[in-house]
Amino acid sequence: MRKRPFFVVSAFAALTVGGAPVAAQTTSPITQYGTAATTGMVGVAASQIAQINVVNLAAPLADAPIIPCAVQLEFWDAAGKMVKSEMIGNLAPGVAAMSQFKPSPTATGAALLRTEIRGVVRSNPIAAASAVAYPAGCNTMMTSLEVFDAATGATHILTTDMRPLRAVEILPPRM
Repeated sequence: MRKRPFFVVSAFAALTVGGAPVAAQTTSPITQYGTAATTGMVGVAASQIAQINVVNLAAPLADAPIIPCAVQLEFWDAAGKMVKSEMIGNLAPGVAAMSQFKPSPTATGAALLRTEIRGVVRSNPIAAASAVAYPAGCNTMMTSLEVFDAATGATHILTTDMRPLRAVEILPPRM
């Protein structure tokens, strides 16, 4: 009998024992996003606004239907808590969207002076019966995060540096 490599056995065990989705599940489905990316942390003062900007840079294929992307824009605080989430639907090629976050005026202590946040962008193709995908799917989002003065509109911080968020997979320990 030929021995299988450990990683093949582990992967099989993770799928069969570790909770692969069951087709007859009765709970509501969880939205799955094709891509997710985050900015680094930035500080936002009470007199400032943070804004995530996103534009779909995909170019449609000739004679193919336009496939928009579902985009969710999120703000997360330093404690790992989502403080705002906004679903932007039907972001077609060449179209831009944005979401803003303003620190709560009811915050107390250090939070009143400055709130540390990061922006997260999740995107996924919107299902269509006769859809033809873009060459890169919805991986063509260009994102920026800016922090600007609420009174004057002057930009204080601007970043386009994004890092992909990866799903965490847990495999059984090696024996």
